[in-house]
Amino acid sequence: MSVGGPAASRGIAFQHAEAVVACVQALESADIGFLRVEGVEDIVDFELCRGDGSRVRVCQAKTRQEPYTWAPGEIVATIARWRELSNADDARFEFLTDGSAGRELANQLQPALRRAQKGTLTEDDRVYLVSKGLDANDPVLARVGIESRQPDADALLDRASLRLLRLIEIGGGDASTERADDLINALFRLVVLRAGNDDPDARLITREELSDVAGIDLVAVDSTRAWDDDAREAYSTRLQAHPPHPSLVMLETRELGRQPSALTLVSRQSAEASTQSQPQPATELLNPEAGAMLSGGPGSGKS
Repeated sequence: MSVGGPAASRGIAFQHAEAVVACVQALESADIGFLRVEGVEDIVDFELCRGDGSRVRVCQAKTRQEPYTWAPGEIVATIARWRELSNADDARFEFLTDGSAGRELANQLQPALRRAQKGTLTEDDRVYLVSKGLDANDPVLARVGIESRQPDADALLDRASLRLLRLIEIGGGDASTERADDLINALFRLVVLRAGNDDPDARLITREELSDVAGIDLVAVDSTRAWDDDAREAYSTRLQAHPPHPSLVMLETRELGRQPSALTLVSRQSAEASTQSQPQPATELLNPEAGAMLSGGPGSGKS
């Protein structure tokens, strides 16, 4: 096999594994009518749509190995083509990759897009976006996500299996990890085979078809109440009574605080002598116009 062969195979596996994750998302959401793999437009690797054909989630999934990284220009070109898609007035656009974002992408474009989603673009963000040929007031930017450093295909399928396991439990089926793995493999096979059809309509997989393949009770899933304290307790009790695997260990967490200790109690280290000031909140010490170094013992919350 040529040097490009393994890379191409890895890219195809990654794309199809991401599509399988989307299959599970379709099963979880009554708003989804179908999944299409290999979209009509080549800028769409897979998409989730409502029954009327309006797009909910449009994705492009690409691999890139180190030391190569993604640059803003490649993402901007993708956004420009996404903007031209029809039936996508409220769709979310996602660029999924196992590769790393380059310095400019990570430090400027990604943060700007995150702030666009929150409606908190800064003037610097606006100037930067315009410099890249984007309209800072374009509402599409608030619906664009760049997910870099995604896990490989095998890990993605494992994650999908865990999500599917919960859906099986909701329907009261055989909730074992082995069965969930087998069903995810069946969904992967379905995605791979559908992706090879020339007819775009033949590349559709309806939510009902997904439920048939995965054995999921959609009525039970759609009627499941929102996750709250009562639901959590009932779920925990059921898992304890019928663990999906003998090695399952139930852990209970208790919230001690929402702020890491490194941000709560910090001392300024003197550069002239080995002395420290009285501890005070880190937010009072950090100067946004200058650099800072944070040090501390293991577990103090530096991350």
